[in-house]
Amino acid sequence: MFNLFGTSFLFIACHLTAHQQKVEERNSDYKRISSYFSLSEVAKADAVNSYDYVFWLGDLNYRVDLSREECNQLLMKSNILDLLMTDQLTGQILAGNAFHQFSEQPISFFPSYKYDLGSDVYDSSQKRRTPSWTVRVLRIHTHDKHFM
Repeated sequence: MFNLFGTSFLFIACHLTAHQQKVEERNSDYKRISSYFSLSEVAKADAVNSYDYVFWLGDLNYRVDLSREECNQLLMKSNILDLLMTDQLTGQILAGNAFHQFSEQPISFFPSYKYDLGSDVYDSSQKRRTPSWTVRVLRIHTHDKHFM
């Protein structure tokens, strides 16, 4: 947490539980970490109002909730919007299960996870992980102050 020209900022960086099926574990990670900063559901109003801006960033590990083959079909059609409709993080925010009140800039690029090293080919290993947006930057702007 720091202040800059009278505007307070809190940055939370983390790496949440990995693997496509572990949504509940990631939600639990969020709740545990947010309790350290009094951002839990119970204290959220007081804590959020303590800062002008809160940024939560890192490898949040939420995935596209499709099979690799279904995802590849949408990628071949450059259909980012339909992929985003299956984004686990978006679903959890909308359901109220994690990252209450947080928002992020609209995503307008192809998934950045998981490329083969040094290439533009998605994971060709035996795991063949589903392309996803795992690294995210979420924010809350709580006051009428605008930082320039």
